Amino acid sequence: GKIVGFSSGSLLDITGHQSRFIRNNRVKVLRRVAWLLLKGDSLAWTRLRQRFKKPVYRIIDRSFKNLPKTEIGDLVSICVLPEYRGKNYSGELMKGFIRNMRNLGRKICLVSMHSDNKRAMAFYSKFGFILYRYIGDSVISYWKDLRIPEE
Repeated sequence: GKIVGFSSGSLLDITGHQSRFIRNNRVKVLRRVAWLLLKGDSLAWTRLRQRFKKPVYRIIDRSFKNLPKTEIGDLVSICVLPEYRGKNYSGELMKGFIRNMRNLGRKICLVSMHSDNKRAMAFYSKFGFILYRYIGDSVISYWKDLRIPEE
């Protein structure tokens, strides 16, 4: 009877959400970034440096290279409260997310995570996600073919 987790994602053919948000909230965003930088927030400095550095993509699997973006979905996050982990809530969220992507006509689902997140890699592998690409040294992406029926 209560919310213990959520899943979120996006459709890759509907782009520009982040840039639209920043454009519409320019002053708030600049004020917040300036405050974090002046405060010496190391994460803010890292993100600012990364913004001007072009990431190096190392593609491992090109299986869906010619698929249009209208057939690709992106899993952004699956989160479950710590006290409810290990009770298959994340598995149910994943199944629901995949079902929704299929209902929206998506054929491929992508997910990215930090390359040191072994727990996430094992979780996504369990659901049939396979290695797709490396982005720089710190991010890894997996993909799942939604055209293959679940067992």
